[in-house]
Amino acid sequence: MSRYSDQYSLAIVFQELLTGCRPFNGANTKQLLLQHLRDAPDLSALPAADRPIIGRALSKNPNERWPTCAEMLKKLAGAGVAPPPMARDSAALPYPTAAPKAEASVPAGATMSAATVERARRETGFPAAIRYQPAAAPRTPLPSLITPKLVTQRTAAAGMPAPALTLNRREIVETGRMGHMGIAPPEKTGDGVLFPALVVGVGQTGLSVLRKFRRLVIDRFGKADALPTLRFLFIDTDGETVEEAGQGETAFAANELYHAQLKRPAHYLQADGLPPVDPWMPPGLLYQLPKAPTSARGVRAFGRLALCDHYRPLAQRIRREVERFVAGDPLGKAAAATGLGVRTNQPRVYVVAGTGGGTGGGMFLDLAYIIKHEFRQVGYTSPEAVALLLTPAADKRTTRVALANTFAALAEVYHFASGERFQSRYDTAEVAVVESRPPF
Repeated sequence: MSRYSDQYSLAIVFQELLTGCRPFNGANTKQLLLQHLRDAPDLSALPAADRPIIGRALSKNPNERWPTCAEMLKKLAGAGVAPPPMARDSAALPYPTAAPKAEASVPAGATMSAATVERARRETGFPAAIRYQPAAAPRTPLPSLITPKLVTQRTAAAGMPAPALTLNRREIVETGRMGHMGIAPPEKTGDGVLFPALVVGVGQTGLSVLRKFRRLVIDRFGKADALPTLRFLFIDTDGETVEEAGQGETAFAANELYHAQLKRPAHYLQADGLPPVDPWMPPGLLYQLPKAPTSARGVRAFGRLALCDHYRPLAQRIRREVERFVAGDPLGKAAAATGLGVRTNQPRVYVVAGTGGGTGGGMFLDLAYIIKHEFRQVGYTSPEAVALLLTPAADKRTTRVALANTFAALAEVYHFASGERFQSRYDTAEVAVVESRPPF
């Protein structure tokens, strides 16, 4: 923020208070932001003398605006000086003291004929009491700038608009072996304990749990990759945390890490294939993203936004992990190496996240449906997902934001676990996916 942005806001408020019309009238967040970024302001409702003054204050280049707000106001005050009154006739007779009976109203820019002026003089006793009316501009409802404290997905209750859709892709980029192998093998069971598992950690809390789990594997079997049936994937919006996850004794490999980087607001309004965010993101919240966002900053909507934006590469990464379960015989190798035996060859997914944060709290639910869908694409008809959700303590040490995030996250889980359909869309080129079963 600077004095130039204050001047920009002041100019918009000035026009709205004076005319009832804003210089930018986008119907939704996307249209409004694009107008601010590249469109010229609509100043037609302003008096002609005020237009160049407000136009300069709304310049896209801050350096081209008025040096100060006071300078802009001084120019507006000078432009608003009323012109001297018109004389009734060449004799400039004094005006009567009675109040005028009526006003002659004409549109902005219109002229009055001599007969009209004379009629107004006779009816009112004044030469002409003229009130210029600005031409009516089309009024489009503007999005509210109030951001709710609690961010939840819209429900799919009867009679309500469909919630923001989680839709799958028509085609998922196949890796080499997957296209050759086809669908997943039929189910086989045994009396052992081993089964394929993908453990996905989201956010800093998810990383903490993954590290401890990886330490248990190393202590038990001597190395992290001793169990080829156990796969790890860590996802976060914070690049520093992702980099940290690749270091230390329990370091994760590059193919086990994914940085779901957040971008500037303009990216989400112009990104190819990304559906509009207006149906599910609170109005005005997108503007709160900094120019160089580094993390979700505890905002669940930002975590979900990152997931939607990175849907394609994330889905491909998950598909590669699924491929490892059906390529070769990882289950047989793990059973031979550990002597633990096989329980089933059907995989299970674990999603680990903290409900109080923005990345984990905003991603975990959609992520479960995305992963289960990817497993079904391969041929696993009834993939099982298990949620390990860590909640903050409900005491004075926990911020209200963390508690609100937790309440919202658990409310969503309950909503979809109670039989409500889940619908969501991540890519405009893809067909809708409707899931009636619970996420976990």
